[in-house]
Amino acid sequence: MKRVAWLTVLVILGAGLLAAPAAGQTYSFAVETETVDIYWQADGTATVAYQLTFRNDPFADPIDYVDVGAPTDCYSLSGVTASVNGLPLSDITSSPYVTPGVAVGLGSDAIRPGESGTVAVTLAGVCDMMYEAGDAGMVSVNFAPTFFDSSFVQGETDLTVTFHLPPGVQPEEPRWHG
Repeated sequence: MKRVAWLTVLVILGAGLLAAPAAGQTYSFAVETETVDIYWQADGTATVAYQLTFRNDPFADPIDYVDVGAPTDCYSLSGVTASVNGLPLSDITSSPYVTPGVAVGLGSDAIRPGESGTVAVTLAGVCDMMYEAGDAGMVSVNFAPTFFDSSFVQGETDLTVTFHLPPGVQPEEPRWHG
């Protein structure tokens, strides 16, 4: 009788282990390079193009989604394109984690543990980035590149941000305020 009782307990415990919920995903990676090109248009809109090179840690889960912050909420998802390692991606939605921002699903091209990959995200027609400056006829912009939560990312990033000014802007006209 004791043997049947112990066997029953073991079976119940075993079934409980099989039915236990799966643990959450483990994200751990480095962003080796982040290149941002901002192409300013004469109408005040901009195209913001990111290139992010990730190195996924060997013990981490695949990087299957990348959330990229948008500089303002004045953009359209239909104006967002993305790719991973040069392959176009179509799973582009509003980010549930970064506001404003987009979530890009990498699908079968997820960046596997121990591997590197480059994700490109371009937001076209971004507005509300320029505002009138104190000097007559001058405008100002305020821009901060997207970043990733320090609980997921480690190491240093080689960051480059380039402003491509609209046609007609002379080299002596722009002013930098740090």
